[in-house]
Amino acid sequence: MKVVVSKTALKNFHQNVDYLVETWGASVGIQFEKRTKIRLIS
Repeated sequence: MKVVVSKTALKNFHQNVDYLVETWGASVGIQFEKRTKIRLIS
């Protein structure tokens, strides 16, 4: 399944994830990647 996401939405999404990682720690990012299969670009 291919999901088309606007670049702005993707940027906002990554900013939100970065915020979560900063707030809750790097383990959140790892758990997130495992659960969603979305590769996070740090």
